[in-house]
Amino acid sequence: DEAGIMPYDIITHVDGIEVPDYDSFSLQMDSLEAGDVIIFTVIPYSAEEGEWGISSEIPVTLGDKRQYYLDQCEGDVDCLSETNEVLDSYGIEEGEAFLGVSYPRSGTFQTEQFSVIFDDRYSSLQKIVIVTLTPLSMLGTPMSYDGQTMNIHERMMLEVDDDFILSPLGTGTMLSLFDFIFWLIWVNFLLGFLNLLPIIPFDGGHMVKDGTHSILSILMRDSNPLRVEKLAGSISGLTTIVMLVVVVIPILMLIV
Repeated sequence: DEAGIMPYDIITHVDGIEVPDYDSFSLQMDSLEAGDVIIFTVIPYSAEEGEWGISSEIPVTLGDKRQYYLDQCEGDVDCLSETNEVLDSYGIEEGEAFLGVSYPRSGTFQTEQFSVIFDDRYSSLQKIVIVTLTPLSMLGTPMSYDGQTMNIHERMMLEVDDDFILSPLGTGTMLSLFDFIFWLIWVNFLLGFLNLLPIIPFDGGHMVKDGTHSILSILMRDSNPLRVEKLAGSISGLTTIVMLVVVVIPILMLIV
């Protein structure tokens, strides 16, 4: 705030050098030091009007990144010791330039996070892990963004490239296609997750019943098979009731 850069403002240039994405912005920041005075070209965002204004140049004096985090301890010895260790582990040295802006990122971040498989910066193993975990993060996205598939402000920043295929379709069509694919994955993953709940007639319920039956068959090998089957069914039924009380009913109450 002190620098005059507010949430969703777009930084287009650093000392006259264009920074079209976060990587180029980070590269420019790495070449600077604490105390340097630089000129940011910024397109300000008006929360009241819901749109971006006219770009302007803002002079900013960069702070010391290491000192900034140490100052948060307010002189507490234990905090200073722990913070120094953390800063050392991250390789943050004294004099490293710091803008003081929380979570700066590219305007295309919302879509880039779903295109990791095409990013050469990640190894094959990293891509597999990220792609596997992405559906989990997607589950909370609509709740975080008021039912939207991405941050509405960052959505407004997106435009299609001058591609001979994408350009004729337009930004609106591509965003609609993105929304469709997002919700298709989201619904399918949610249904798959629900299907694993240990409740009959879901698959999770049958898995619990079959697993219980297998364990009881070992523990009660001398008992009548019908008795084992009945006991397994009773345990499975009890599990279903518990899950309904603990999980399903509270969710239904929230919806209603």
